[in-house]
Amino acid sequence: MLDAHPILAIPPETTFLPAAYELWQAGRDTWEDLFDLLTAFPRNAPAWPDFGLEPHELQEELRKIHPFGVGEGLRAFYRLYASKHNKFRYGDKTPSYCEHIPSIASLLPEAHFIHIIRDGRDVAMSLRKVWFAPGHDIPTLARYWRRLVRGAREAGCVSRAYMEIRYRISLRSLSLSSKPLPGSCLSLSIQACFGTSRGLRKG
Repeated sequence: MLDAHPILAIPPETTFLPAAYELWQAGRDTWEDLFDLLTAFPRNAPAWPDFGLEPHELQEELRKIHPFGVGEGLRAFYRLYASKHNKFRYGDKTPSYCEHIPSIASLLPEAHFIHIIRDGRDVAMSLRKVWFAPGHDIPTLARYWRRLVRGAREAGCVSRAYMEIRYRISLRSLSLSSKPLPGSCLSLSIQACFGTSRGLRKG
């Protein structure tokens, strides 16, 4: 739904930011390392084909970065995706990122987090249908939902840029102006990471 916005590009769930953080922490911060990660993660079911990008396009963008850094390489991926859709803002809506707010904030210090909380009953009914659900009984799903929400809120308490909204009113109340946002990446946890393909002013 967020991707329907005329200036905002949101790729399918990426899931690779925690792994990119591990690369960065391990000092494996070459463009080749990041390229291999983005195009083959997760190993058992790579998400790369879902992004609609050609490997050589990403490779070209990564090789332009001097000096190279994992954070700047990630920004290049999002900018490339946004440009392919003729949009100048970008984001990420991977729900599991709500468990990785501190590491994402370290890797992308300009990140802003918007925690979109969906009714736990609706979450349980959606999750129990998928193969990666933590369980299929309601008590297990309820505990899972509570853990994620609590974890994101606790991380949000120490984050410099965290906002919490309710899913049912978010699309009605949230609007994005054409003016630049502070920082160069706005990240939604439990949904996404925004920025601009042309860069943003520091505000």
